Amino acid sequence: MTFIMVETMVGLSNGNMSVHHAGHADLTESAGSSESYGDYHSTEKAHDHSSQSVRRIFLLLRVIASEGGSGLRLTEISNRAQLHLATTHRLLRALALERAVVYDPYSRLYHIGHDFLQQEEETLDQRVKNHFKVALQRIAEITHDTVFLLTRHGMDALYIHSVRGHFPAGTLPLDIGGRRPLGVGAGSLVLLASLPAKDLARTIDANEERYLRYGTTAQKVKAMLRAYRRDSYAFASDTVVRGLSAVGVPLHDEQGGIVGAISVLSASERLATEDCQHQTVRLIRSEIARAGEFVPVLQQSFQIG
Repeated sequence: MTFIMVETMVGLSNGNMSVHHAGHADLTESAGSSESYGDYHSTEKAHDHSSQSVRRIFLLLRVIASEGGSGLRLTEISNRAQLHLATTHRLLRALALERAVVYDPYSRLYHIGHDFLQQEEETLDQRVKNHFKVALQRIAEITHDTVFLLTRHGMDALYIHSVRGHFPAGTLPLDIGGRRPLGVGAGSLVLLASLPAKDLARTIDANEERYLRYGTTAQKVKAMLRAYRRDSYAFASDTVVRGLSAVGVPLHDEQGGIVGAISVLSASERLATEDCQHQTVRLIRSEIARAGEFVPVLQQSFQIG
């Protein structure tokens, strides 16, 4: 969907917009310019203009996505993107046609569209997995424990990859593709902590009843969050399965945003002391650094020269 959207929108300009897509009527606005950019590869000027339009498209998507599910108003998006208000409005209208963003006329907020977000999440999950899977393998080989890779999907943590350690078959609490409410488990707690304050509070409230199924409560989750912020890593002991504990560490992109988490699951007695926890956390961070800088797919997508 991303590539379709880019193809349909590269003709955008500050004075002229024309969107062509199967199933949509043409949308044209004119501000006195009759110049066409349909054949944008024909001249260097058209190529530069197209590159600028694509960069602006992904810039707006990143700005809106940065607020999680809260949404932003037109003026806020324009200010954060440092684009003229009219230009921002035209681009957002085109994005709405492609269902990449959704506009709520009552709140006047723009949100990332569900269809677009779902495909981008799946793409991001695969990129995170490919980038860090060697790190997971090395951590498991050194610790002999089981290592999980998690990403956030809405109010859940999704387990997208794991490397099993020496646990007997059948003792692991979940498999790849499994979900947990944000806040249940060490890695999931890391992802919860990455949310803006108002989204974090709303997520805990929404998951309050679900927490009970995993032997925890909203109050316990809040206490674990305070410990995470103090220690800079998450620790969960006997939360889901008695006798198993875990530490969790965030995965950052190049701009400091959290794109996932790595957690190490082990016997509770092995992680009982802070020294053992710190040693495991240092190993995780070392392997994350060894994997190199991670660039999100949206940021790489517009680097077209």
